[in-house]
Amino acid sequence: MAELLKDPEHVKSQEYFGLDRNWALVGIDDVPDWMISSRYLLGSMRPPLESFKLCYSSWFRLHTETGNIWSHFLGFIGFIVLFFVAIFNPLSISILENILICLSVASATLCFAFSFHFHTVRCHSPKIAKHSEKLDYTGILFYALFGFLPIIFFSFRCDSTTQSAYMITLCVVSVGILTMSRFKAFGRTEYRPCRAVAFMSLGLLTIFPTFHAYFKHGIDVAFNEEAFSLLCIFFSSGTTGVLIYATEVPERFFPGKFDIFFHSHQIFHIFAVGAGAVHFLAIRELQSFHSDPCPVGGWASENFTLTNSLP
Repeated sequence: MAELLKDPEHVKSQEYFGLDRNWALVGIDDVPDWMISSRYLLGSMRPPLESFKLCYSSWFRLHTETGNIWSHFLGFIGFIVLFFVAIFNPLSISILENILICLSVASATLCFAFSFHFHTVRCHSPKIAKHSEKLDYTGILFYALFGFLPIIFFSFRCDSTTQSAYMITLCVVSVGILTMSRFKAFGRTEYRPCRAVAFMSLGLLTIFPTFHAYFKHGIDVAFNEEAFSLLCIFFSSGTTGVLIYATEVPERFFPGKFDIFFHSHQIFHIFAVGAGAVHFLAIRELQSFHSDPCPVGGWASENFTLTNSLP
């Protein structure tokens, strides 16, 4: 913190804005570069506050981060409820399956918690902004890992070789992206599309196995129609949200017009919460569908074919 207070840019911003509780919203030209997340949000920004109390009290004022904070705070509360649903209303007696479901919901809860914390304190100081941003990326990666594992696990529940291959690949790629996120350049504004591509690659590691299971084993073997439909909704909504985030639509076409409501990051958050809810329904449906034990030798022993297993 001593080094931070000696930073000329930080000292200058604090002298300019002060730490008055009645701080005013400012424009993009009035804040240091470390506070700028998009070049298309031009006003209604918080000044550097250098106080956790002031940062959290900003929840009750309208600014560029208000929607980001509240969308994921409400998602956090919702997933706490879903966590207790998973704990006290399990759909299987399998300990492993129930642990996978609970880890998935717990990782979502932490992801949303890290997110609303980051968007709350990103105006605190350069050091706090950097550390909370890395925590945010860690939450996303943990959710991607522990959220996608149950989909692969159930989609290839009785095909252990393929199941293991996909699960190991997902873990390796997750660790790789987590390592990338430790580098300072990963968080820069100009690398926003690169971050989106990195996170979408994790999604592809679940989308591809899902359709692999569909064509290899088919409906009513890998999953039922309800679960497959929910997975498709989850994948499409998640992908749409990430694309909106990466392309910065709509503010890219109307700079300064979506500073408070309906900018891309806010829309992305809403899609993320909605996709998370659908994901929970999908993995619960998969767990319920796969309540019977695997046949001896796995699904291959049953000689299912594309012709008799697809509708």
